[in-house]
Amino acid sequence: MSEYELREVDYQIAREVFGWSAEEVDAVRWCEAGSLVDCANKTRELPRYSTDIAAAWLVVEKLKMTVKPSVLQVEEARWLADVRGVCDDDRPWRGYGPTAPIAICLAALAAVAS
Repeated sequence: MSEYELREVDYQIAREVFGWSAEEVDAVRWCEAGSLVDCANKTRELPRYSTDIAAAWLVVEKLKMTVKPSVLQVEEARWLADVRGVCDDDRPWRGYGPTAPIAICLAALAAVAS
């Protein structure tokens, strides 16, 4: 994934997992693009969930409130994040990626989308 695609995942995680408004995400986009917006007063820092394991772990902690992040493993040189619903018989949502943070993010987005 390109840097742009990874950052798009970060924006999506902020909105869909952490409840940021569209306006908050757009303000971060404008500031990161170097616009003339007064960034210091209008934005908060958006973690790099898709590339930073500490930030990705915040996603796992947030998911614990509604689902059970159950598996994080390497499978054929790819990371797999497996998230299940609160009932043991719920079907898992999976995210695969070249790194653990992106696998966690993709599984989280699959879980919140359903």
